[in-house]
Amino acid sequence: GEMQVYDYGKFGWILDPEGNKIELWEPNDKAFDEMTPDTNTSS
Repeated sequence: GEMQVYDYGKFGWILDPEGNKIELWEPNDKAFDEMTPDTNTSS
């Protein structure tokens, strides 16, 4: 499938030999980090 580009990352998909759709995502780390709360719970 065609790659789709958003501020927060890139999305695309392929079909495996059996016809199953596999979706791929490559996050834009900076934009994604700004969208999500800090999840680091280490002291």
